[in-house]
Amino acid sequence: MRMNREILRLAIPNIISGITIPLLGAVSLAMMGRLDDIVYMGALSVGSMMFNFLYWCFSFLRMGTTGFTAQAFGRASRDGQLPRSEREARDVEERPNETVEILARGLFIALSIAVLILIFQQPILKLATVLIHPEESLMQVVSSYFYIRIWAAPTVICFYVFGGWLIGMQDTKTLMWVSVVINLLNVFFNWLFIFALEMRNADGAAIGTVCAQYCGFIISLLVLQIKYRAISKFFTRAVIKAVGDWRKLRRFLSVNSDIFLRTLCFIFVFSFFTAESAHHSQHLLVLNMLLYQFYIFFSYACDGFAHAAEALSGRFTGSGDLAMKKRSIKYSFTWGAGITAMFLVAYALFYHNILQMFTTDASVIALSKDYYYWVLIVTLVGMPAFLWDGVFAGSLATKPLVYTMIIASSTFFGSYYGFVGLFGNHALWIALTLFLVMRGLCLTLWSKKVIS
Repeated sequence: MRMNREILRLAIPNIISGITIPLLGAVSLAMMGRLDDIVYMGALSVGSMMFNFLYWCFSFLRMGTTGFTAQAFGRASRDGQLPRSEREARDVEERPNETVEILARGLFIALSIAVLILIFQQPILKLATVLIHPEESLMQVVSSYFYIRIWAAPTVICFYVFGGWLIGMQDTKTLMWVSVVINLLNVFFNWLFIFALEMRNADGAAIGTVCAQYCGFIISLLVLQIKYRAISKFFTRAVIKAVGDWRKLRRFLSVNSDIFLRTLCFIFVFSFFTAESAHHSQHLLVLNMLLYQFYIFFSYACDGFAHAAEALSGRFTGSGDLAMKKRSIKYSFTWGAGITAMFLVAYALFYHNILQMFTTDASVIALSKDYYYWVLIVTLVGMPAFLWDGVFAGSLATKPLVYTMIIASSTFFGSYYGFVGLFGNHALWIALTLFLVMRGLCLTLWSKKVIS
């Protein structure tokens, strides 16, 4: 029972904080759907995908930071066992150990990346345009959205590190509150600029997002100073040590480069998904992005348990307790199966109601009737890939993540080009399904080496 409680203690805040991210995207999409021209909805879909492509490239910082921090936390805790009280957990958190150095190292790399993004923002937009190739009618609106929202890059990338560090410190509750506040601020600022200040276009959504993310960055710094005051006083010294210790920096970069390659494959798959949707028609682009929201909602909920598995796998790897690691994996998969069943029931019963919350466009709603079953299929097959990702990342077993993603991505592109002539837009959903199945299957076969 203690393991179940620990998984839920870590997973529930992750689910809540994670689910606010697609909710935010859905609210912004719904706001665009209430404007006079569907071009703004299409532009927001394409612009958001550009930033997903850009930021996901550097989301390896979140996973890498979690793995290193969780293992350091496990080494610092008493024999790596689960804390018997809140006070015992707090005692471990407050020790001035290597976790502070890991945070400093991650933030240094994150800020370096963000500066390069701001310097090369024009080439980045040109590359994104070539990859996604939106319709000419969308291009001017997308460009304006991009050049506004790009200025939030430092806050977004640093928050990957901060969030990964909190998960590794087994403190998902704090991450939940910070994430919820940021996303509520995002909704508020979007409403403020789009409707209250009558910037009734994609620029209003971009400015609102930038304002919210900078507020979130300030909140993160305050949390670090207030809740982790005992270790924050060692932060300046940790920055100098983190930057100067080339051996540890190289190890950090090596692990994160594997996760980067894995993430890059993932991004290419989903960017291709959007690009091909845009090539079919503007209505199919909007439909696929709306249906993609169903997948995103489920994936973030599943990621709650994946992050719990990541934190616990890293912790028990650090402490050397293989039996507890295996137990945490078993229980995490049980909860993952439960959350999958819940989403299947919800989507089966309320699919049309949820869709109509996002758009009032009659053509999109009519098209959606032929795609209902894909929402259920993708939900059914996705869970193993998400949870194994967490276990492997927490164990810092990153090479199999790269190999698996290469195999799954090859399956995606091969199946799409094999079926597109017969099934058109449906071929994208066939390919996505096979992509998820292959990821789960390959990681399952590789898992014996990771947990033995």
